[in-house]
Amino acid sequence: MNSTESTEAILERFDRHRRHPRGEWEINDGVVRTTGKEADETGFLLFADPGQEDLDAFIQRQTDHYDALDQSFEWKVYSHDPPPDLVQVLESKGFKRGQTEAFMVFDVYETPLPQAPRPMETVRQIHTREDWDIFDQLCRKIFGDTAGAWTRRRLLNDPKSIAIFMAHTPDGIPVAVGRVDFDDFENEFAGLFCGGTLEPYRKQGYYRTLVRRRLELLRAAGVKYAFVDAFPASQRILEPMGFRPIAETTPMMWRKTPGRDTG
Repeated sequence: MNSTESTEAILERFDRHRRHPRGEWEINDGVVRTTGKEADETGFLLFADPGQEDLDAFIQRQTDHYDALDQSFEWKVYSHDPPPDLVQVLESKGFKRGQTEAFMVFDVYETPLPQAPRPMETVRQIHTREDWDIFDQLCRKIFGDTAGAWTRRRLLNDPKSIAIFMAHTPDGIPVAVGRVDFDDFENEFAGLFCGGTLEPYRKQGYYRTLVRRRLELLRAAGVKYAFVDAFPASQRILEPMGFRPIAETTPMMWRKTPGRDTG
């Protein structure tokens, strides 16, 4: 990535974005989070700043909120979030640690767009409920899980905040997926998520073509940085394409303790 900004400056920018994202976010008391609106939908805590509040009490406040709703949630911890041992502190409180990913950024203004190994005609953006059903089924096959009610609501109710793509074989079989979340009011950041390919079609360029298509969209929209959370296999693909790892993210999962008194 050819960005002239330092890692520290980019992370500072990103933290400003995390404090005030677009969409179904609750923003109060140093916390940015979502609460599930449908059955089996989990919550998500994007940003947490305890400030001068006791950390133990701050964490208790978050778990109490979701426990009262009988809802699990993910606390997404960035490696630069204070305190430095936040992951270990959350583990000691009963959170389950997920696999750490590289937080990578791509300067859409200054970095040449990577080549697409497959024709761009193999990629199409989806818009309708019928398209959604195909996309959701494909996510189940690739990731073993649905694309999520939150994503579906954004596509149907706030389509300018999200862009979802599928890649097809020359004979029209959908084999790979990827989406963009436009969460930043200032258009500085957009996230690339849900990138994956059906196993028989991997290592054939579908993933990289979807990345290229989404970066084209971000450049046309005037977005400064694309970001992605990448497991090692994806990181090995993305680094040669111009993405740079600047931090790490770790998902910390909370599941309601049976019989716990929350009020």
